[in-house]
Amino acid sequence: MGIRQRFHDIRRARRILQVAVRYGFGYIIDRLHVEHSIIGRKILTSGTVAIAEEPPAVRLRKLLEELGPTFIKFGQVLSMRSDILPAHYTQELARLQDEVPPFEHDAAERIIESELGAPVHELFRSFALHPKASASLAQVHEARLASGEDVVVKVQRPGIEETITSDIEILYELARLAHRYIEETRLFNPEGIVDEFKRTILREIDFTIEAANIDRFRENFRGDEGVCIPRVFHRFVSRRVLALENVTGIKITDAVELAAAGLDTRQIARNGADALLKQVFLHGLFHADPHAGNIFVGPNNRIIFLDFGMVGHISEQMRADLSDMLIGFINRDVSAVRDAFISLSAAGENVDTVELDAELEDFVYRYHNRPLKELNMGRLLLNMMRIVVRHRIRLPPDLFLLSKVLITIDGIGRKLDNDFNLVEQARPFVQELQRRKFSAPAIARDARNFAKSLFRFTRALPRDLSVIFGKLKKGTLKVEFEHRGLEGLTTQIDKASSRISLSLITAALIIGSSIITHANFGPSYLGYPALGLAGFIAAGIMGVWLIVVIISTGRV
Repeated sequence: MGIRQRFHDIRRARRILQVAVRYGFGYIIDRLHVEHSIIGRKILTSGTVAIAEEPPAVRLRKLLEELGPTFIKFGQVLSMRSDILPAHYTQELARLQDEVPPFEHDAAERIIESELGAPVHELFRSFALHPKASASLAQVHEARLASGEDVVVKVQRPGIEETITSDIEILYELARLAHRYIEETRLFNPEGIVDEFKRTILREIDFTIEAANIDRFRENFRGDEGVCIPRVFHRFVSRRVLALENVTGIKITDAVELAAAGLDTRQIARNGADALLKQVFLHGLFHADPHAGNIFVGPNNRIIFLDFGMVGHISEQMRADLSDMLIGFINRDVSAVRDAFISLSAAGENVDTVELDAELEDFVYRYHNRPLKELNMGRLLLNMMRIVVRHRIRLPPDLFLLSKVLITIDGIGRKLDNDFNLVEQARPFVQELQRRKFSAPAIARDARNFAKSLFRFTRALPRDLSVIFGKLKKGTLKVEFEHRGLEGLTTQIDKASSRISLSLITAALIIGSSIITHANFGPSYLGYPALGLAGFIAAGIMGVWLIVVIISTGRV
């Protein structure tokens, strides 16, 4: 990273911290000890709180909106992580606005020409000057190809990739400081959260990845007349430009307009739920941002999906574990629910199953006797995940995406049909997963995989043992370990050793200068040896600086 970029990052970091203080989060900045970090020295953590009367969750949302696109997207990702934030925070962050004024059409044309290698008038028969929609990462223009097909062209906002890259570096630094100084954040792995966010947003701003996602969804729904996925025009696709079939419809939540068009809202609710449940339980690839602005309805109650920048992945094993968990809940089998969650989590975690079982049993029995119509499948899954997370079981991030998707489906379905029941809609898919899991081909496949794994293990075991015993004989066997919770102690030891070294140097200067003065050695100034005077002055400056540092840190 160049010096110029580094200075830009420091200025940006100062701006972020100052805005955070203004919104009433100075107490958190104080705990980060930013004065000791590479972000910069002496960041002021005092100032007027502009909206102190508002709840913290509202202030956090407004803070992220003011800081721009990276932080808006970061907030949207956090809104799906109920294992990290309380419910009132996630609900507020879900309201983050991602609408900004459009950028000039000249800039859009320059990006298109640079990315696609030809002037806009040669690429398109017509190209709308005013965008159809504008967001923090990109805006969309309507256009017509030379072949006469109507398309929408998604163009990335100028400079957005550089802005995101810079902001992510700052987020990493803040995450490192949080891990070091705020003990309660270590459970959630702040740097891991930033890693996850980095992967998400960098994939979202690479339109070639979105194009590939759309192709996969089109293939998954090939032959399904109830679902429409726009076609990609690959001749007009690059990292920063994406051309799609211009598909029009009615917003799925606009019940009045749907009814006026003669469409069946009850059938639309079921078609939409089936489409998303197929994505989750059959395809293993689901639309992770299915809000009302991304789902429309066409003729014959056909469901139209738009914007595939954010998708979730559910592996075959995860789908099997999810079905086991849901079946366990229906059958009041707490051990099955617990085992499913442990299987979904990282391997090798130590779990107090007695305490976990007690909490899960209370949860299962509390909800089990409720009518199916009252159950919200997404919230049910989310609440169970919150229980297991409290027991320090880390679940894959895509599970939290899935819970938000199921909550959204349920909400849209109930708006369209008062009798909508997502649990009943999902039952055939769960039963199909169970049938597949215990089918003869699945059992044969599992047996083959187990046999292969066992064969690889037994073949490698003699060699591995030989290597271990060989190192033992030579005395070269090394055992690595990872210490946790000592980062603060290490920092304090480093500071203490630096102060001790400075004190010794100061004392040595005083003693050496005293000897030179007593011996009257070298040239003199004002009747005193110049070298001795210089030593006293240097020792005095270092001593005063050391006293100031000790007093300013509050440790005398």
